[in-house]
Amino acid sequence: MHGVLRMSFVAVLAVAAGAPGEDSKPPKEEPKVARERVKGSIHHHPERVWLRIAGKVKVIDARTLEFADGTRVMLTLVAPDLMQMGRIDGKFYPCGREAAGSLRKLIGAAPVMAFGKEGEKLWKVYMGDTNLEHAMVINGWALAHHSSLHAAEVIARENKRGLWRGEFVDPAEWRKGKRLPGEK
Repeated sequence: MHGVLRMSFVAVLAVAAGAPGEDSKPPKEEPKVARERVKGSIHHHPERVWLRIAGKVKVIDARTLEFADGTRVMLTLVAPDLMQMGRIDGKFYPCGREAAGSLRKLIGAAPVMAFGKEGEKLWKVYMGDTNLEHAMVINGWALAHHSSLHAAEVIARENKRGLWRGEFVDPAEWRKGKRLPGEK
């Protein structure tokens, strides 16, 4: 059974990435999304089993992805909502839409892999070996919420990337109703 899941998972990644099969005929009705259970770190919680979902996604906003089968996963990010505004040189700009656009551009048409626990909302998401959470923080479109990301936020802030080009409200505070002066 495990071998069947593994083969299906690898086949989906190859199809999603556009890699040819053993013969050059297009594959027949391969699933667009692969799911399997994988063991976690042997050092940290070796008993933990993760659900891995892989395939192509649609970016809903800067922290939400939707797989082809309708499964939605939220990245473990502190990123602006679509309607959130920022301000650069006194002028408002749609920082939430720009953050989502940055994630969309980063992923492009590549397949992604999401790791999480069934029933939980927050997922660790990768495109190849790129951690999308880290990429969003270091590019300035999300804030560090864990000590492993603090250095990435400092780098983004010092280089005035993404949100750090101007003023913004912490997205967690924005969701609670706080706004920049003059923002509707």
